[in-house]
Amino acid sequence: MTKCPHGAARSNPRGREDGMTTISVDQLDGFFRETGEFTVTIPALAQPTLAELSKFRIRKIERDTSPIEAVTLKLGTVLLPDEDRIGGGEYERRIASKFAICLGYQHACWLVEHQGEFPEFMALLRKVYIDFLGLIVVYAYGDRHVPYLYQDGKRWYLGWGWADDALHRAGRVAVSGK
Repeated sequence: MTKCPHGAARSNPRGREDGMTTISVDQLDGFFRETGEFTVTIPALAQPTLAELSKFRIRKIERDTSPIEAVTLKLGTVLLPDEDRIGGGEYERRIASKFAICLGYQHACWLVEHQGEFPEFMALLRKVYIDFLGLIVVYAYGDRHVPYLYQDGKRWYLGWGWADDALHRAGRVAVSGK
C-alpha cells in the first residue's frame, strides 16, 4: 500500500488512467478529496451584492458562505473512485460539510481575470470544469445556480450552472486550503 498526496492509503500504486487515485471509501475524509492539479493564492475579495448579480437576471442570493479573506484555492472532487457522475442532490449532500470553505463568484472572477498568469491553470483547459459552490443564487425563473468556470477555445469563462445538475468525472470543486 502506498500513500496518495492527500494522505489516504492507495491500493493501486500505479494510480488510475484518468489521473485520479484509487482509495477505499472508509479512508476518505467525508467525501471530499483534493486532486492536486492546481493551487493558487487569491487575495481578499468581497462577496458580490445582489445588485451586482442582477445583471445575470438573478433575483435572490440563497446562500453565500464564500470566504472574504485571502485564500489558497485548491481543486477537489466528491466522486468516489469508481463513479463517473452523481446527481445534484447527492452532490450537494456530499459537499455540505465543506460549504464554509467552498469558494464563490468573486474567486471565479479573479481566476478568469488572471488566468494568463498561471500556465498550470491554463493546462487544465479542455480537461475539467470548476464549480464554485460557496454561492448559490436563484434566477428570475426560480432555478438555483452556482458560478462555474468552463472553457471555450483557449480561455476560461465564467458561467452559471444549474445547482441541481450532476457532477461529472471532469468536474472539480474550488475550495480554500487555508
